[in-house]
Amino acid sequence: MGVCPANKWDVCQNCASSSFSFTFLFVTFARFLKKNMSYDIEETIKRIQSQKGVVGVIIMDNIGRAIRSTLDDETTNQHSLLLHQLCDKSKNTVKEMDASNDLTFLRLRTKKNEILVAPDKEYMIAVIYKAPA
Repeated sequence: MGVCPANKWDVCQNCASSSFSFTFLFVTFARFLKKNMSYDIEETIKRIQSQKGVVGVIIMDNIGRAIRSTLDDETTNQHSLLLHQLCDKSKNTVKEMDASNDLTFLRLRTKKNEILVAPDKEYMIAVIYKAPA
């Protein structure tokens, strides 16, 4: 087992798979976005969108409104609302388990997709991509 350069955590078997480089790119971008939302992020979104299997990228404000998305309006609105609610519930759960802890990253895998979410005080970024078989 190696060490994840993005967070200095032990790398699990899933991170060691082909999705690791994409996850690293996503985490790096999410950290950058949190520090500097005013920067022109179009090129970075294009880089993420060009990764194999990426379905879409959504950037939301702290109340779940989509600021920028590569998905159609209906899908963007649905995902934004639901992911914001999921993150709020996840944040509360983490706080209940340990009041000194915070949710920094959420990875949700379904049969069809994997959704990576990085919430922060002002912004939240989500990337949806087809789960590897």
